[in-house]
Amino acid sequence: MKKILLVVMGLFLLYGNSHAVSSLSHEEIQQRVTEIYVATFERAPALIGLEYWTNAVEEGDFTIEKVAQSFFNQPETQAKFPTGSSNAEFITTVYNNTLSRDPAQAGLAYWVDGLDRGKFRRDQAIMAIINGAKDETHSPTDAAMLAKKTEIGLLFAKSKIGDLTPNENFMEWAKNIVSYATDSDFSIDDAQAYIAAALPSELEADIESYLALISSVSDMSMPLT
Repeated sequence: MKKILLVVMGLFLLYGNSHAVSSLSHEEIQQRVTEIYVATFERAPALIGLEYWTNAVEEGDFTIEKVAQSFFNQPETQAKFPTGSSNAEFITTVYNNTLSRDPAQAGLAYWVDGLDRGKFRRDQAIMAIINGAKDETHSPTDAAMLAKKTEIGLLFAKSKIGDLTPNENFMEWAKNIVSYATDSDFSIDDAQAYIAAALPSELEADIESYLALISSVSDMSMPLT
């Protein structure tokens, strides 16, 4: 009976919310997209990526489920989950990305068996794990961890640092700030302080580069006679 209930719960989590996207607000779509970034990469989205996927869902080009599926066509996903990586490794990574813990043995066995048999794809498993985590009747601790990582990810994307993708440190910032959320002592205030600490030096570097460019252009200009 326990095994049957686990299978039914898994099917509900996979397909139960597939027609709810059209009723989501702009902010709710942003939250759902950020959850996918957290679960797949354990990092905050860049503002440009967050806006792209949010707009695509709002305009009806994608559903939330299709966004998760599209992530698996991205080089970053292929690098994180290379060909040949086991389904056990995949599920364990997603659990740690999303909930900052390993899966229970029964849960791991269920997901690995389903993936091995082709009952669902990896992107569908990610969506089901997200939806399950958000159900506080299962584990308030899991729900709180995903909510915290998502809130911090959104904070990062919407801050000035979230638009600094050309910077070589951007991916490190995006990963660190979500990874740090695993620590119960790392609060939203701490996340804001992390952003503030990275931002001034980056802006100062940009300003210095801009002034150097203006100076070089001025040096090349001939004076009017």
